[in-house]
Amino acid sequence: DIEIGMRVRAEDIGFLGVDPRDKTVQAFPEQECVYGIVRSTDGEPFAEGDVRHVAAYIDDNNLAVSGDAYTEIVAVERRDGKHIRYDRVFVPVSGRVPQE
Repeated sequence: DIEIGMRVRAEDIGFLGVDPRDKTVQAFPEQECVYGIVRSTDGEPFAEGDVRHVAAYIDDNNLAVSGDAYTEIVAVERRDGKHIRYDRVFVPVSGRVPQE
């Protein structure tokens, strides 16, 4: 299932006029995540292969997925008449994430 929404950092809700008591607002606790960049063209959904590098990192480091992944738009470009969108995908994990 896919839910579309807007992600807002807690420190920005006042500035943006978001009421955290509104029933349409969903709060996510701070959590350890692995992230990577994924690309889609002309609004197509991400394919499994687009996140293979993130899944490989999770597997290679003996981490476990601990929640639903979410994305945030990083950039959109127009190339050869098509819109190419770059998103950062965050995958909540449990286990010890290596510090780079």
